[in-house]
Amino acid sequence: MFEELAIFTGLTRPQAHEVLVGARRREGTAGHVFFDQDDAASELFVLGSGRAKLTRVSADGRQIVVQLVRPGEVLGCGCHHPEALHPTSAVAIAPSKVLVWNEETVFRLAERFPVFALNVLAS
Repeated sequence: MFEELAIFTGLTRPQAHEVLVGARRREGTAGHVFFDQDDAASELFVLGSGRAKLTRVSADGRQIVVQLVRPGEVLGCGCHHPEALHPTSAVAIAPSKVLVWNEETVFRLAERFPVFALNVLAS
């Protein structure tokens, strides 16, 4: 099911399988928060199915929808900096499944499969 996502483009089936094995799966119904604004950002989150939104709380306390996210798109990634924080919150707006890779796994997979890293950056 997830192998059709754009982040797997250019990978063979066994390579895509190896990338998927490294991911944890999280699910949520509408309203489920996958991460909050200003949480530590040390993982890669990719929406596998469903719909989600990225929101940000403005200085005056209003919630602003920054982006609507479709399957295959990155919800958040802070793997590039050890002290990174999520600039937005990721909230399901329909029943959704998310693939989550920890920082160590992302770097290992990026070294083994550079096309995976490029696909993540492109999404």
